[in-house]
Amino acid sequence: MRRGATALTGLALLPALLAALLTGCQSEGSMDHGEVYAFGTASIRVKAGQTFSLRQKLAVVPGSDDWQVIAPRPDPAVVAVVGTDLIKADSSHMGDGGEVYLVFKAVAKGSTEVQLENCLSCASYLRASYQQHGSYRVEVG
Repeated sequence: MRRGATALTGLALLPALLAALLTGCQSEGSMDHGEVYAFGTASIRVKAGQTFSLRQKLAVVPGSDDWQVIAPRPDPAVVAVVGTDLIKADSSHMGDGGEVYLVFKAVAKGSTEVQLENCLSCASYLRASYQQHGSYRVEVG
C-alpha cells in the first residue's frame, strides 16, 4: 500500500516537473550567464554546448518587469531554455532596478528564433500600449 501511495504522489508531481523543465527555472544571482548579449542584439552566433544569455536592465519599480520566452519557442534541438536569473538592484545607486538574464544553452548546430515578451499581468486592453517584444535569431555552429 505504501509503495502505491508513493507512485501516486510521484505521478501527481509530474506536471509540475514537466512545467519546470519546459520553462526553465528562476534564480536570484546564482546562474552561469555564459556569453552575455544585450537586449536588442539582432543576431546571436554561438557554438554547440555554449551557455549564453540576454541581459536587460529592469525598471526601478520592483515587479514591473516580467520578461519571458514566449511561443513560438526556440527549436529545442538547437537551443534549450535554461532559465531566468534576477540580479537585485544596487541600493547605493538611485534609479537602479536590477537586471534580468534570460539564460540559454546551445544544443546542436542549426538556427532558431527566440521570442521574448515583457508584459506583467497584462490584460488584453493593456497589451497594445505596454507590451514589449523582442525577437532574436540564434545561429549555432
